[in-house]
Amino acid sequence: MKLGGLAVAGGFLAACTSEIEEATAPAGLPTATEERKITATTQPTVTQTEVPTRTQPLPTLTPTPTTTITVTPAVENIGILDSEVITGGQKQHLREAALKFVAGTEKDAIQIARSLGYLKNDGHPASVCGPLAVAILREAGLISRYVDLHDFWLLNPRDRMNVKILERTFPRDEFMWYQNRISTAEFDFQAFPLKAGDFIYLYAGDPGSFEHMLTVSRVDEEGRAYSVTNFDTPDGYMIQEVVLYDPTQPGVGKFYDWTNRKNYRYGLTGFGGFDLWRFVKPVLEVGPQEEELIKAIDRVLAKNGGKWYVLIREIGRPNLYAREIREPVHPASTIKVPIAMLFFHWLTKKNPQNLQKALKLGIDDRSYEQLLKAMLVVSEEKATESILKALELAREDLNKVLKEWGTETIDVIKRIGSARDMAILFEGLYGDYLSEEARRFILDALKVYSSGDDTRWGAIRKKLPEGYQFYNKRGTITDDFLAVADWAIIECPSSSGKKTYLLGAFGFKGEKTTNYESLVKTIEEMAGAFWNYVQGLS
Repeated sequence: MKLGGLAVAGGFLAACTSEIEEATAPAGLPTATEERKITATTQPTVTQTEVPTRTQPLPTLTPTPTTTITVTPAVENIGILDSEVITGGQKQHLREAALKFVAGTEKDAIQIARSLGYLKNDGHPASVCGPLAVAILREAGLISRYVDLHDFWLLNPRDRMNVKILERTFPRDEFMWYQNRISTAEFDFQAFPLKAGDFIYLYAGDPGSFEHMLTVSRVDEEGRAYSVTNFDTPDGYMIQEVVLYDPTQPGVGKFYDWTNRKNYRYGLTGFGGFDLWRFVKPVLEVGPQEEELIKAIDRVLAKNGGKWYVLIREIGRPNLYAREIREPVHPASTIKVPIAMLFFHWLTKKNPQNLQKALKLGIDDRSYEQLLKAMLVVSEEKATESILKALELAREDLNKVLKEWGTETIDVIKRIGSARDMAILFEGLYGDYLSEEARRFILDALKVYSSGDDTRWGAIRKKLPEGYQFYNKRGTITDDFLAVADWAIIECPSSSGKKTYLLGAFGFKGEKTTNYESLVKTIEEMAGAFWNYVQGLS
């Protein structure tokens, strides 16, 4: 039966689950596109398997007769078994973060659960596993500090809405999504060892009575994997650091305790296997200067209000600041940069030998060159419509090109896109998505000074010493709703070489009343915080 949203079996309260079901493949995770067999004596080898729904192949492991596993990384050519993207310093922070939540009595564990705030002033260690596991990663600085812990209370990966939560928190282009349907008591962790930072969902299976989430907080030199997690004991629920398995002592560890039927009074889980989410891309190792930048921007946003989507990073490096960067929004006139990129992609393909001559052609009584400059420099909407009309007449598959460039949400017709995808395009513009001639045309247009360019991110223009370069595109909507946007690329020469930064922000009305002037001021104050960070590096 079910009590208060928690599964109940045999008369006791389960640790943390919403419903016990048959452990089938969760909604939103692909079915078995790959199978692998793992033996205890042979390390799996990575091969390539063609997957019809992807343009990139997925890594595969050579299979074993008893183990069926699905791996769905959205990253090309990752080393599934030997990749280490979490640094030594980050592993230490992770262990320290986890130990902060240890509670040796149920009374203390209740206080820890309530302190997480996932149920406002309530919370209990019987159902804290999801919020606790995510809080450990958040406290260690490995995932977004803006993750809502309530989202992981009683999370169920079979539910499609819950899969969306997982995709926001563990995006497929940054994490490996891994499925195993073999009991944790039978799974070969020597062949596929867990890593620090792995987020795991345990399926109850038969005769399991609860489902559980945890984070692997450390792996020692002997290969033992540990987690700080909640569990039932004769003295009540506690939160302790426990060994999950010991590769040198088969049968030792919580994965075996939870599948030992003698322990049924305290709950059983793991018979149905597990899902795992693993880092496959480096995460910014936050130092004191980066921490101050993050806190300074948070203070600005908290003070001024509004709903914000912000991304700041050094090009080619992990994000320095990222808030709600995967949510599609209306990017206002900043979408005109992707439109220009798509246009040049088509025009260069059509006229690879003479782009200058092709730019003299046109539509609606103006040359393409005139239309592009009107769209990018003065943000003329009529010119934008003409450029889109030319692409439509050419029957160019815009969405196909955008996907090839790595974006997921950009739609230049509907005028939507996420901060993450806009950043991909601006970085690709600065990089090699276009020919050098096309790239230079757009950047030169973004460099042209026009009225208002010394506002928003441009508030730092007057502070830029000789040798710095500033490119930007602003956007504003005031008719149907209020939106203020700005994207900038800033080249910063230094004694250690040039650093180039990408700054993006979309601001809208939020719960706290705000207006156009306040939104503009907010970006300018964020620009000041960013400039203080850059100055601190020199």
